[in-house]
Amino acid sequence: MRPRLIPTYGIGWIYIMMTPSDYNRVKIGITKNNPLLRLRDLKTGDPYLAIEAAYLIQNDTNFTTKVIESFIHSYFADVRIHFLDDEDRINVPSEWFKMDPQQSSYLVEEALKKMGFTITSSGYYEDNLTYVASKHHASDLVDEVSNFNLDCWRN
Repeated sequence: MRPRLIPTYGIGWIYIMMTPSDYNRVKIGITKNNPLLRLRDLKTGDPYLAIEAAYLIQNDTNFTTKVIESFIHSYFADVRIHFLDDEDRINVPSEWFKMDPQQSSYLVEEALKKMGFTITSSGYYEDNLTYVASKHHASDLVDEVSNFNLDCWRN
């Protein structure tokens, strides 16, 4: 049986991706869908891209995922990679950061905690907590036996 993406509930995801083409670079971004779908879209540019970790932002928060992403990007401003915009010849900030992929989860969790989030492990949900980010690894995002329909997750 082919693996299926697990259904998830929350306002969205903060993900960390890495690439062996540059071991000191990670991508930190957001998605509303399962991060494996986002990974599939991004792999056209880098077939070796992989998920280091993903954080499901649970419903009880006053922040949007865009606000959370902006905070994290600002938090790591000193290691943010800028690309040269060919038309205007100016540096444009990217979602890529110079950091050790093995340390990236710890560092992103540090930023989330500064915003007041509690970090939990995948599958752990607590009703009485607010500001919860549930940490998942790529293997946590796939369920070998579910009959989950991918089409219901695509916007």
